[in-house]
Amino acid sequence: MVDKTMCYICNKSFSNNRAMTSHRRWHDLPKYKEFQKSFKSKMKGRSMNAGKEHPMYGKHKSEDIKEKISLANNGMNNGCWKGEKASYNSIHEWVRNHKPKSLVCEICHKNKKTELMNIDHKGKRNINDYIWACRKCHVNYDYKTNKRGGKHKDKMS
Repeated sequence: MVDKTMCYICNKSFSNNRAMTSHRRWHDLPKYKEFQKSFKSKMKGRSMNAGKEHPMYGKHKSEDIKEKISLANNGMNNGCWKGEKASYNSIHEWVRNHKPKSLVCEICHKNKKTELMNIDHKGKRNINDYIWACRKCHVNYDYKTNKRGGKHKDKMS
């Protein structure tokens, strides 16, 4: 009986069954001919430079080049940039990264833990539309502007 990790056509040994099955496709067997044709047509014209044959093999980018690449793919130039179509959490994260955090609530001016609050509740990417407020002021503001449901006693007025 032939070992499972050995090709029964060329007797080449493999570390696992998956590698051997992949290898067998390249033998000149009728059931693999169609696969070979489709694969070769897909790969036609593509550069097969991999490993040591790749032009950048063993070379490293300088810090200056890395900085230029980083700046070129930053913000709106990034392929994943969604602009105003970004989710609520994504826009809040963007504002958190661009608006310096205040240790003092911008409504009551007390030294409390603050969270980011959207003033007009439209969720636009406008830094001036966000403030750092303590939890109490944030909840009170949301109830005043009817952005939270239910009854709430306003303690601010």
